[in-house]
Amino acid sequence: MFMNPAKKLTLILLLMLSNNLIAKVKSSLKTADLPNMIAQEEVRVLLPYSKTFYFFDQAQQKGLTYELGVAFEQFLNQKFPNNENKIKVVFIPTLRDALIPGLLSGKGDVIAANMAVTTKKSEQIDFSTPLLSNSSTVLVHHKNANPVNDIKQLAGKVIHVRHSSSFFEYLTETNKQLKKNGSKPINIEPADEFYEDEDVLEMINTGIYEYTLVDEHIAAVWEKIFDNITVNSELNLHDQYDIAWAVRKNNPQLKSALNQFIEQNKKGSYLGNVLFNKYLKNISYINRTEALRHDDDFVETINFIKQYADKYAFDWLIITALSYQESRLNQD
Repeated sequence: MFMNPAKKLTLILLLMLSNNLIAKVKSSLKTADLPNMIAQEEVRVLLPYSKTFYFFDQAQQKGLTYELGVAFEQFLNQKFPNNENKIKVVFIPTLRDALIPGLLSGKGDVIAANMAVTTKKSEQIDFSTPLLSNSSTVLVHHKNANPVNDIKQLAGKVIHVRHSSSFFEYLTETNKQLKKNGSKPINIEPADEFYEDEDVLEMINTGIYEYTLVDEHIAAVWEKIFDNITVNSELNLHDQYDIAWAVRKNNPQLKSALNQFIEQNKKGSYLGNVLFNKYLKNISYINRTEALRHDDDFVETINFIKQYADKYAFDWLIITALSYQESRLNQD
């Protein structure tokens, strides 16, 4: 699953190129509802590349979201059997901060991105029936970082989360409350939108970052892989929220079909339980040795960057983050 970064990038680019060619033939920006999608024989799903939800095993697409998308394709073709040609679900890898703009502009029809339902996002898009209900947020930190037992102890600490995430929204609101109470705010440092939660956890594991927030179901998987992270599930953080897919507000027929599909296949259903257990409980699909093979190289490279950061007065964290984005600090 953890392929060479260059090979991974090549596969993503090839997939995006193929999707772009399809889009050029069938008009790239489309916002009409489900009947038009059926006529065009495709429903386009925007999703981020993720080590849990959508990834490549060699040249084969895999992941929880991918398998659900394939099941949605089968559902649509069973629901509309008179369609002369089969409807195809097309997967379009998309950065986190481009998901909602891409949906609204017509580059895709569905967002499938382990996305938390929030009031702010609901102003722009319509969420489906939840795939997962009563989700919780947990604090994750490097094992050598100072432990945190109360939300007030986060004041003054640096926490890395993506700006587009619900965690950023939560921390922003928390800072308002801290300020109101006369406490120091949390230093919210935006992680690059290129990073998924698993990438941020890997950076915690290697000591690049100290603290982050993630969904509990993500942390439960990756704490079994990364030896240097500590998951604090006792801290009272954001909880009882839903995870759902999303569509445009002017696509009620697509939303109706999607809701029907999710009601039949969300967590608690047969397929939902199979997939959630396969990807969020059983970690056999993750090659642990491969996942950790760069750890020693990470530490050596980070120390090298820190050495010259002190000498030439630049921010080692920015340089390290950029290097990770380009090559996962792999110098081969």
